[in-house]
This record gives sequence, structure tokens and C-alpha cells, in this order.
Amino acid sequence: MEDLCRQNSVDKTTRSISCEYQNCFEKMKKEKLELFFHLLLLILFLCSIAQAGKGNDPTNINLTMTGNYYIYISDTAHGIVVYKLHPTTGDISFIKIIDVGGQPGSLTVDPTHSYLYAAIRSTNSISSFKINSHNGDVAFISTLNVAMNPVYIKTDKTGKFLLAADNNKNKVSVFLLGKAGEVQSGAIQEITTADFPHSIQVDPTNRFWYIPCRTGETIQRYSFDSTTGIQSANSLVIATPDSTGPRILEFHPALQVIYCVNEFGRSVTVYRIDTLKKTLSAIQTLSLIPPNIARPIAPNKGGADIHLTTDNRFLYASNRDPDNIVAFSVDASSGMLTLIAQYALEGTPRAFDIDPTGKFIYVGGQTSGKLTVFRIDTSNGKLIHLHTYDVGESLVWVFIVQMDAESSTKK
Repeated sequence: MEDLCRQNSVDKTTRSISCEYQNCFEKMKKEKLELFFHLLLLILFLCSIAQAGKGNDPTNINLTMTGNYYIYISDTAHGIVVYKLHPTTGDISFIKIIDVGGQPGSLTVDPTHSYLYAAIRSTNSISSFKINSHNGDVAFISTLNVAMNPVYIKTDKTGKFLLAADNNKNKVSVFLLGKAGEVQSGAIQEITTADFPHSIQVDPTNRFWYIPCRTGETIQRYSFDSTTGIQSANSLVIATPDSTGPRILEFHPALQVIYCVNEFGRSVTVYRIDTLKKTLSAIQTLSLIPPNIARPIAPNKGGADIHLTTDNRFLYASNRDPDNIVAFSVDASSGMLTLIAQYALEGTPRAFDIDPTGKFIYVGGQTSGKLTVFRIDTSNGKLIHLHTYDVGESLVWVFIVQMDAESSTKK
């Protein structure tokens, strides 16, 4: 009996100790789980802050931008002038001048940035070049006489076709691009447009081409078959008010919005695309002319070029007489514009481009031959003058190409 009582006492003590250990283990387990969840919440919170910061601070886009940057400038007096762009400082370094056998104008590249195409307006031809991604140099491929005066050229988003606008004959021609990058002879299709088609832009889906016709006072849209390269014969025609002169378009990549710089009107018009009705409606027009202009304005000059920054927060347009570049902020929801500032320039600022980091603008002077560089204040879109370079005599096209990069935002 005594042994039995002793055994029961031992069992009770053992159970008591076991319970204490179990309680202790459960408590430690609970504390570890709570600590784990607290750490997890902290990590998620920090990640959300970092992600929000990336969305609000456009300078964060620079962290993912890698590769080499080159500027190709059409100087009608000498050829295509090539510079290396230094994306940290905005400085440029001269590489070479490419003799193209005539006066170069519009420049474009294929979607892979492997080939450069140049419209040689003085010889009615288009030249093709292979780009060396390591040093920006180009190797000549071929020149094709296209029996037209190509004021503007552009490839589609597949890189299989090149479109050329002729503002003398009022037509747009479609050419097939060969596997070696050459423009193949014989247009696939020719389309008659309204008077003076000045440029061509493909929409983000590669399903439509938009053609602003300057003196025809219209913007024409054509359906595009990216398999055959054929555009629809029936176009959508959007009439613009008299003395507007639609010249060049810029698509907002995230909104159903198009921006148009108007040559005669010296203005920028915002158009909204109605995808259901398949229409284009003007919703805003802002002037490029500074207030209180005291002198007469030349009738044969005006709005010239237009570009969005890569983060879509700011839009810039150039104007000739008065010579200036105008900065706008872009509403993220509607795409509507608000004037930031106007910056006076000399030498007829015609063509310009924004580097892929969204930090610098390079403006070419058509009559001065100078290239003016501004830094963009990414907090407010204002411009700070950095450098002015003597490049040539008459700069009519400025085109920046990014090579060897994982992400490319080139238009």
C-alpha cells in the first residue's frame, strides 16, 4: 500500500512536470509565432513603402535603366552626327559624322534598335544602317530611291514594315523590311491622304496608324494589318479648325489620349480616343505662345515637335517664332495638361528628344546648328539649362537610342 501511494505520488509529480514543460513549450511556440508574424508584417510594411516610393518618385526609373545611349542628329549641311550620351550627367561625346550623300531628315529605328533608318529628302531616298550597340557607330546597308520626298518615316511595332509620308505628293507608302534590315524596293501599298501629311504614328496596339495632315487640317486614322502591312482603304478623318496645322502626334501609353503639336496654331491639343465609337475628340488646347508678345509672328513657322517623359508625368513641345520650348504637367487620370513654364531659346528650336531616363532634354537649333541640353527637375518638370554644343549648321532631327538595356522606352 505504501509502495502504491509512493508510485501515485511519482506519477502526479511526473504529470505535473510534463504539464509544465508542455505549457512552457506552448508558450514559447506562441511567442515565436507572434514574433514571426510581427517580422512578416514589418517586412510587408517596408516593401509597401518602397513600392509606393517608386510610384511617386520618377527618378526611381533610373535604377533599372542600363546600357549605352547614343544621339543621332540630322544636320542638313553635313550628314548624321553621332554622339554618346552620358545618362548620369547629360554630357555628350562626339563619335563621328555619317555622310549620307544628301540632306538627312527624319530618323527612326526598328523595335530592337538594331537598325537605323534615315530619310534623305534631297535625293528622295531612304538609307538603312546596322547599329553597333557597343559604340554607337553604324554600318551602311543600302539606300533605296523611293520616288517620293519622305518627310517622316516610322516602323511598325513588329519591325517588319516601314511607313513613309510624302508631303509633296500627299501620300503614305508602306515598305517591307528585309531580314538584313534593308528597305525592300517597291511599296506594298500607297495611300492618298489629305494635303501635306507631316508625320505617322502607330498606336500602342499596332492596329492603327494616325496621320496628321498639316494643310489638309485633318488627322486621318487607318486600320493596319501587321501580318500583311496593308492599311484599310476607309479611314477615320478628324477635322481640325482652320489655321491649326496638325503636325506631330504623341500617344499616352497608359491612357486613351493623343497629344498633337499644331504648327499654324502654335498650340498643343489633347484628343481623347473613344474605343467604342472609334472616334477622336479634342478635349483641350493650350497655346505655346508666351503672353504679351509685342512683335508680329511669322506665319510660316510654329509648333514643331512634342514628347512625353518616360514616366508620363510631363510633356514638352517646341515652337518656332517665338523660339521656345514649353513644359506641361500631365494629369495621371485624364491626361489633361497644365502649363508649367515656357523657356526662350535661340536658333529656331525644331526637333528635340528626351533621354530614356527622363532626366534630360536635347533641343536642336534649325538655324543655329546648336544643341541645347536641359536637365528636367523630376519633382516639378521645370528645366535647368546645362550645356550648349556646336553640332553643325541646320539641325532638323534629334533622335536618342538606348542599346543593351533590359527595358526600352524609346518611342
